[in-house]
Amino acid sequence: MKILQILSSAKGEHSVSTKLADAIVEKLKAANEGSTVTVKDLVALQPHHLNMETLGAFSTPGEKCTPAQKEAVAFSDKAIAEMIGADIIVVAIAFYNYSVPSALKAWIDHVSRARITFKYNEQGQQVGLLKSKPVYVAIASGGIYKEGQISEMDYGKKYFALAMKMIGLTDVHFFVADGLGIPVYKDTSLQNAIACIAL
Repeated sequence: MKILQILSSAKGEHSVSTKLADAIVEKLKAANEGSTVTVKDLVALQPHHLNMETLGAFSTPGEKCTPAQKEAVAFSDKAIAEMIGADIIVVAIAFYNYSVPSALKAWIDHVSRARITFKYNEQGQQVGLLKSKPVYVAIASGGIYKEGQISEMDYGKKYFALAMKMIGLTDVHFFVADGLGIPVYKDTSLQNAIACIAL
């Protein structure tokens, strides 16, 4: 079992989303002896945000790319290859201002490529091209955005699920440590979230 773990929090070893993702990975390893884990810390990797050169390279066939264009899409090509090669993907998301961190947004932009990870059919609908596989998402948030509790503000979860669906990954599961900014919840939120992990 090949597990790809994506980290996106700027808090490093103090990150609750990373700790929750680690707990998910440990449960996966316990259930699948001999599993390997590849960890990608997007904050450390700093994937660049899309620019004209990168977008131009995305729309240019590989054999026609200039050296500069090949360099511009190197991160994208590797990130997509890592997703394809993984059996399970675990993503740690720290909610910042109701949405995902900018490093994770940049990663999503790099793995969402027309004709490679998605296409449009004759009806103009998006069709994901990646083989579906489980995606386990560990979320940490200061507020509480559960259904019935200002769920309309839960942009990050909805956005990430839609982004994965666009490229063909529809088996997405969320585990949430929320209320971390609220004194009555913050001391127990992570342990409660870990206790709810069911794979």
